[in-house]
Amino acid sequence: MSSNNKGFAASLAMGAIFIVLGILEIAAGWIKEDWMNWLSAGGNFVLGLVLMVIGAVFLFAARGFRSGRDGDAFLMVGCGLALFIGLVALLTLAANASEAYLLGNEDFAEWSPVDDFSPTIVMMVPALALLYRQLKAFWAAPEAKAAEVKQ
Repeated sequence: MSSNNKGFAASLAMGAIFIVLGILEIAAGWIKEDWMNWLSAGGNFVLGLVLMVIGAVFLFAARGFRSGRDGDAFLMVGCGLALFIGLVALLTLAANASEAYLLGNEDFAEWSPVDDFSPTIVMMVPALALLYRQLKAFWAAPEAKAAEVKQ
């Protein structure tokens, strides 16, 4: 499998996952079931739109890889956005946990980590791995071209 095919598959998979997560996040605003807490952050409409934008960036990367152009920039930007949104969700979770457990705020007496859990936190892991792979390939490319010129 060539590098473009790997980039295409990774971009397509990440794009589809983020689009689905965005739709689930928006749908969770209308579906008030306990199981939706595991699939969303509680029906945050703006977060759903942001997740769909991140998915669109990944899908633009897939389109670039598919047409033979370079989709690396879109892929790296999508990974960066995914990491940023995941970090914001993780920091929100940490802030509310410290408010509930360290400070003992009575407003957070019934709070649990499930209340602020978001799949964007989990999606940081594949985004970080994909960004690492892309940056590694990006920085190795000039060295490979320099070796070709010397020969």
